[in-house]
Amino acid sequence: MGKNFAMHELTLNKLMQYTTSYLTIIESIADETEAYLEAELILSYLFKTEFINLRVDFEKYKHFFDFKKLNRTLIRRISGEPLAYITSEKYFYELSISVGYGVLVPRSETELLVEHGIKELNKMNKDGDKINVVDIGTGSGAIVIGVAKNTKKNSKINFFAIDNSEYAIKFCKQNIRKYMLDDRITIIKSDLLNKFHLTPHLIFANLPYIEKNDIANLQKEIRIAEPSNALNGGKDGLEIISKLLKQLSTIIDPNTCTIMLEIGVNQDKKLLKIIESKLPNFNVRFINDYQKIKRIAVIQNKN
Repeated sequence: MGKNFAMHELTLNKLMQYTTSYLTIIESIADETEAYLEAELILSYLFKTEFINLRVDFEKYKHFFDFKKLNRTLIRRISGEPLAYITSEKYFYELSISVGYGVLVPRSETELLVEHGIKELNKMNKDGDKINVVDIGTGSGAIVIGVAKNTKKNSKINFFAIDNSEYAIKFCKQNIRKYMLDDRITIIKSDLLNKFHLTPHLIFANLPYIEKNDIANLQKEIRIAEPSNALNGGKDGLEIISKLLKQLSTIIDPNTCTIMLEIGVNQDKKLLKIIESKLPNFNVRFINDYQKIKRIAVIQNKN
């Protein structure tokens, strides 16, 4: 890659310019602003400190800099490796979530599921009844940890994280330990709810919803690096979600259960038909993401 810098001429601005110049060629990075923000994350990772500390006193840190490591990081990034896999973390709902190969990188739009899930749980908690909160397809555990971390500890609220992937469960355990939630969140290895034998009251599910034929059109870093079983939602993108709703139709009480799903672009009408067929006693409302896309489906009692 480009030339090395002599230590005496090394400045934070030069490093940022150098790093940003390579990041702008990456397909998934939309513009120079996005490249600049990612460059901040890369330099924070390499210097092992928050970027604000580099801005305040770069001289304190610059002697720890390894130019070869920066180039290796940029090569990995340009080749299609997600930054979150390189740094082993992704910031999600103000939490540092550990991630790596075999687990989906949490997305910013999924924070809506956490935000509205906390509100829903707080409403349900007013009655003082026992509440089983279930995160199906938990992956790294980002959703259930985000909700639990922002909910006061209550012996009547039980959290469950469910996934069928050993890789996902490994990262989920790691993140639960990191935030000292072992006594509040129970992990279950299961295909959907096959091994969950309690009554769920609040359900989160960020299941695969990409149409099978669209997988090849995803950005390179998603297509080649992230687990296909966490992306592929079958022919119409809703096969696994439909399977879950069918399963739920036999075990939930419309009066005491709320289901919150993340869905893909233009899947709301298809989902409505599935709900009418499998959960006729439920209504659905949609929450838009930051691009005005119907992203979260909230399924509740018609009354």
